[in-house]
Amino acid sequence: MLKLKVKINQFGYFKNNPVLKNIEINIKEHDIVAIVGKNGSGKTTLLKIMDGLLKDFSGEVLVDGENVKSLTPRQIYSKMGLLFQNPDEQLFASTVFDDVAFGPYNMGYNDEEVKQRVKKALSMVGLEGFEQKEIHSLSFGQKKRLCIACLLSMGHRILLLDEPIAGIDPEGQKELVQLIRKLNADGITFVIATHDIDLIPLFVKKIYLLHDGTVVKYGAPEDVFSSKDVEEFGLRLPFIAELIYSLKDKSDNIKKLPLTVRDAKMLILQMLNRQ
Repeated sequence: MLKLKVKINQFGYFKNNPVLKNIEINIKEHDIVAIVGKNGSGKTTLLKIMDGLLKDFSGEVLVDGENVKSLTPRQIYSKMGLLFQNPDEQLFASTVFDDVAFGPYNMGYNDEEVKQRVKKALSMVGLEGFEQKEIHSLSFGQKKRLCIACLLSMGHRILLLDEPIAGIDPEGQKELVQLIRKLNADGITFVIATHDIDLIPLFVKKIYLLHDGTVVKYGAPEDVFSSKDVEEFGLRLPFIAELIYSLKDKSDNIKKLPLTVRDAKMLILQMLNRQ
């Protein structure tokens, strides 16, 4: 079942200066889709259009067949939510409970239902027992997970994440990737704007590459990063693929660039066995 269909003919903050143009994106239930591109390529703007924050564009965004332009904020937020790059722009209450509870209360749920939603959402992101923690005491990574809990508490099934890995230490990055995988297995659909090329192959199923406001490549990670032509669009290959690419002149048997350590290990062992 198609969850999210995006068709943007054109959008710009200023007249005759389009930021996005000729974009078509189809996202199905249970997808994990990455929007990649260099800074200024339009990734964040695209997420804001998907979430209904920007509606003055030519085209349409359909969520379960309903046009975002005709939906109220409450109707949109019952289906889909956006995580900003900086969680401090999204968190405003003094305690964890108050922030997660804010959305459900504004959707009209009673106290008992709100408590249950807060408890479930915090458990889903690994923050159970944090209800009375003061938000300023949380780490940057915990704040990002808290923002995800705020979205889950309202019943979102589609999460739009803007640079979710940015600013987090390696251990926090690993935890967030594991969380995205877990939530996806539980039925949450993800659209992730990022330029963190090395982590993408670990959990992303499809990639849309943006350049100058339009989609220039689309497909599975192994297809998008199949060659160094991504450098034409201001990106690079994942480090693993870059390493193997440098070995291509030493072996004509490399047909497909590996994107993970596991795949690179298997390829190198195969190359050694042929010697």
